[in-house]
Amino acid sequence: MNSQGEVEIRLATPEEAPLVHSVTLDAFAEYRNLPTPSGALSESLEDVEGLMREGVEQAALCLVDGVAVGSVRFLRSKDGLYFKRLAVRPGFRRRGIARAIVGWLEEYARQNGESVVWCNVRAEIQQNVRLYASLGYEAYDERVVVRSDGARVPVVSMRKAVKPGAEARRDSATGWGGALPGRGW
Repeated sequence: MNSQGEVEIRLATPEEAPLVHSVTLDAFAEYRNLPTPSGALSESLEDVEGLMREGVEQAALCLVDGVAVGSVRFLRSKDGLYFKRLAVRPGFRRRGIARAIVGWLEEYARQNGESVVWCNVRAEIQQNVRLYASLGYEAYDERVVVRSDGARVPVVSMRKAVKPGAEARRDSATGWGGALPGRGW
């Protein structure tokens, strides 16, 4: 991935919520025509910015040569580090960016004492379920989530155990070299 330019993954500030929101909308646009469009498409910038400012959620940005091409939002829960809205702009897919972001999240979790990283994935988007499985995530629950708008969305909950405080290492599944969160590559 480094041959494609300078890559940096780091925590986003609340002032960067517009970048996080923009990347998410761009990446999730392909889900606009699903029978139940992604809820990411109806989130406002104010929603995202408010969650970040209030400390309810954090976000990370992936920049290539200083341009935001990927993002993810996450929070600590009773079950570990939960992430959502993993997004990579369409023109930057299939370059290992999603894998690198997940690797960054796992290292962030380790450094912050979390032992599990988890997410919910739409059951109908099998390529995402396969991606997380290829990164060592196991499906442990399937259910229907009822959104605030009443829409019913089947999801697969997936998780991966990580060792808190473990040293960063190259992971053959992610290809991520283990740079510390917030320090670039």
